[in-house]
Amino acid sequence: MVSSDLNPKRDSHLYGLDILRFIAALLVVYFHFGLFSDAEPAFPAAQHDRAWPWMEQFTSHGWVGVQVFFVISGFVIVASADRSAPIEFLKHRAIRILPALWVYTFIAFTVRYVAGEPLSLLLDSFFRSIILFPVGPYIDGVIWTLVVEAIFYSLIALLLAVRLRMPNFDIFQACAITLGLASTCYLAILGILSLMEPIGNAGRLQSLLDRYFFSVLLLRHGVFFAIGMLVWRSEKDGYNALRSSLLLLYVGAAILQIVLQANGHNPVAPVIIWGGMLVFFVISLRHNSTVKRVGSSSLLRNLGNLSYPIYLGHFVIGMHLIPAIGEYVRQDLLLLLIASAIVFGLAWAVMVGPERLLQTSAKARLLGVPAAR
Repeated sequence: MVSSDLNPKRDSHLYGLDILRFIAALLVVYFHFGLFSDAEPAFPAAQHDRAWPWMEQFTSHGWVGVQVFFVISGFVIVASADRSAPIEFLKHRAIRILPALWVYTFIAFTVRYVAGEPLSLLLDSFFRSIILFPVGPYIDGVIWTLVVEAIFYSLIALLLAVRLRMPNFDIFQACAITLGLASTCYLAILGILSLMEPIGNAGRLQSLLDRYFFSVLLLRHGVFFAIGMLVWRSEKDGYNALRSSLLLLYVGAAILQIVLQANGHNPVAPVIIWGGMLVFFVISLRHNSTVKRVGSSSLLRNLGNLSYPIYLGHFVIGMHLIPAIGEYVRQDLLLLLIASAIVFGLAWAVMVGPERLLQTSAKARLLGVPAAR
């Protein structure tokens, strides 16, 4: 057993993950903000129409926050699933994910309808979004990541069902190995194709493998989930030769995915950001009690909980809000401050209001947990 704070007799809440979630959410928020227009709702806006053209040099790599989220999910989901039955696991995931999703899906639908978009198209996107249908279009640009998460949850639930028949088999480590290797092979093929001229059969194959379908299959991002799963198993039972070797391989594959997504731009910054957050992730697991002492436990928990509604609520709302405010606020830093305050304030209101109410009701109905009086 390694020396870590993953001890059930201690405070089991991992405060470092709260910090990582919040930072990852901020990375994605300001990546999108840097590409929004102050003239009209658009993403990505033309350079001359952007609300903050100077921001891109600081925020253009913020998309890598999604890859951070996937690593955290790989860890957290198997840690919680390890103590659950399949149906109980799915109930807990639904209670955690769906309330805020439904609230923000309705808000995004309303914003886009008021902006004049066709009702028939919006209804189709709305219903695909609330059930996390594997194929878009979605009402909001970030929902595709939740679909990938939901596919991962479904895989874990299936593994839990298999484990009922094979209780002595390390099903999660087997999944981490299989998923990670499959994703690594997929990324290696993409990497090779990216070095070739995109013509003929090579071009057609690259175009095929770049489709969203391969994200739904967990091939494009599966290596990030696998890293989280292996870190969980290693922190729990030790970093043996197999797990350590696989982690090194998967980190290399993850870096390749980030380089490929950089799409010709300098990949050094996003690789450093992701790698630095991965290192902090592992260190924080080992020193959870220290992280808790350094910060306020209630503040860190709130930041962690706030990251999800911030992530869900910034894209459509921000895209329409910034040009609306920009008509009256010409000072760009003031515009940024006001837009941020509205997005974050709304996220807080959703978290303490409808999200909490829906979660409490769902816990009572699905888990038999009585509401606090």
